[in-house]
Amino acid sequence: MKAEQVERERLRDKLAEEIMVLLATRDATITDCERKAGQALERLVGELGLSATEAGQWCGGLSAREISRMRQLAREPGTTES
Repeated sequence: MKAEQVERERLRDKLAEEIMVLLATRDATITDCERKAGQALERLVGELGLSATEAGQWCGGLSAREISRMRQLAREPGTTES
């Protein structure tokens, strides 16, 4: 019975660790995609002269808040265009 309990705890720990790693990977992927979207938004506004509102409309109705957040991600130090 004791060995069974130890094995269950070991499995619990392993699965919890797997879940945390997968969720951290998901979060990093989302942040990277949003940073790249922010870079493209910067180009729409900077190079093509669209307003943030116009860019949002062209991109399927992105809110001003989403646009601002993604553009800020693109401007953070250490990020480069890809």
